[in-house]
Amino acid sequence: MRITQTTLFLVLANLACGLVIWWAIPSSQDTTFRGLTFPTQPNLIEIEGPAGRIRLERANAGWSVTQPYTWPANPWEVQRLLGELALVREANARFIDASLPAASADKWKIQVGADNGQSVVANITLHGSNIGTRTLRLDGGERGIATAGEPLLKALSSTPEAYRMDAVFDIPAFEVRAVGIRQTDANGKEQRWGLILESREKVGRTESAPAWHFEAPLDFAADVELTTRAVASLSDLHVARFLPRRTTVAEKPSMRLSVEGVNRRQVLMIWPAKDGLCEACLEDNPSQPFLLEQQILAAWENPVNQLRSRQPCDFDPAGVKGITLTNKRDGRSLTLHRIDAAGATGRWEMPVLAGSTATRRLEVSVGRAQQFLRLLTALRVSDNKPAVIAPDAEWSKVELDFATGKLAYEISPDPTGGRIFIRPLNGEPQICAIEQSVDRWISVSPQDWRTETLVRLQAGTQVARMTLIDTAGKTIAEARLGTDTRWATEGEISSAQAAQLAASLSLVQAHSFSSSSLPFSKEKPVWSFSIRVTDRSAAGAAAASETTRNYRVSRAQGPNTIILLDESDGTEFVPEPALIEALTPWSSL
Repeated sequence: MRITQTTLFLVLANLACGLVIWWAIPSSQDTTFRGLTFPTQPNLIEIEGPAGRIRLERANAGWSVTQPYTWPANPWEVQRLLGELALVREANARFIDASLPAASADKWKIQVGADNGQSVVANITLHGSNIGTRTLRLDGGERGIATAGEPLLKALSSTPEAYRMDAVFDIPAFEVRAVGIRQTDANGKEQRWGLILESREKVGRTESAPAWHFEAPLDFAADVELTTRAVASLSDLHVARFLPRRTTVAEKPSMRLSVEGVNRRQVLMIWPAKDGLCEACLEDNPSQPFLLEQQILAAWENPVNQLRSRQPCDFDPAGVKGITLTNKRDGRSLTLHRIDAAGATGRWEMPVLAGSTATRRLEVSVGRAQQFLRLLTALRVSDNKPAVIAPDAEWSKVELDFATGKLAYEISPDPTGGRIFIRPLNGEPQICAIEQSVDRWISVSPQDWRTETLVRLQAGTQVARMTLIDTAGKTIAEARLGTDTRWATEGEISSAQAAQLAASLSLVQAHSFSSSSLPFSKEKPVWSFSIRVTDRSAAGAAAASETTRNYRVSRAQGPNTIILLDESDGTEFVPEPALIEALTPWSSL
């Protein structure tokens, strides 16, 4: 590839122009001029100007004002000043003749120091009178001269109060690990409390996430939401008004509030409030008092009552493996045992144990057991000191078994209704509001806990024969299921009635188990007739197996209410409306 004469000529012409420009620039500028440059990572800034003297020093935690007061500096104001100083560079420098008169008598002196010992001092004067075109002349002596505009002028004109940050604590909420309170009461007695954020192994909880606890000797859990909110309010605590500096602390504070982070600790000293404001100061800066709003510190004035956990039963319902209820009046007990894996859908049973009211193994209502556990975890203390405590014999004991241990509580209904007494073993009674009757929830009667589903025919099993017999032993009606799936009937029953009754008897569910719980029936039921049900299940092509059930049916106990007696175990129950409707035609016999 050959280079043409035209291309070579253009290259040489560009080189010549560059040389001319290079020689021309030094000849038009003062050879003694050097641009003024400030350290890029300063640790000290000192400004003397019309607003006074301001000294800023950088520490590990950030910038602080050390003159004319000692207090953490507003990071946004400091960053604005640092940003403007960083723009003072040789590339932006424009020489201003020192003989030009200053626009005003305002002058500043700024000193910027760095960790490496570098320090730059500059005298600053204002030139120009029109806003927007005014220029600052920074004379650094032998270090050079530079110019800056309106943004740096505004930063230099900030008053010392503009650099003062109104936040009290430097420790952010996410870093707080402990809070300590020391209070002096009216009698001069000092009380101490402490809260600590830590992970503790807890029975009933599989996860050990960090949580707030009161330290010994109290040693109980703090309310998660309230304590988190109270700690956040400390990190967001702002000064209502700064007071004049003082040389000595006049008197002993009424409260000392300490906040501990990962590697630092701050103590706030507080004096009694006046007109909703309380005087306070930091322990490491007692010469700078200020005022705080009292209502922000209300939770810390009585932390035990304000921040203690209101949940007396704190556990995970899915982890419960067993429930034992004991009536302390007569010593009777009932045990519910989970027979499936832990979770919300696990199956429960009532085993036959010594001292248990269960005389035979029964399946427990899953919904009933889970509802009981949810009710316990939903309890919230409404009054820590009940006026009247129920006698010890009125209390019932509730024991919950977990894989890692056991929790035990004592519960007693409040005679006034709508509330219950609850306490850990050997603990103080507490009052909790409740919307349901407690008597049923602490019952040791198996009928109050057993599953509502008494009969559920499996696939391939069906009702094959039904015989209705009166109290004298006479057959009232009979229905048989034929091979064509039609019902053959005799007596006072039709095919449609037989089909409806058979469908209802395929799934027998109890609405309730005790006839005495019905408000309209306080006496034993009057039996009207009995029904014998034969269930047939297919057992291959050769034969089929049959089982028989027998029920007694009462007369109507009220509007659309009938009581059944399962003769196999003597259980009385009120069936679901579908079965009541199917039995109604014969209930008046």
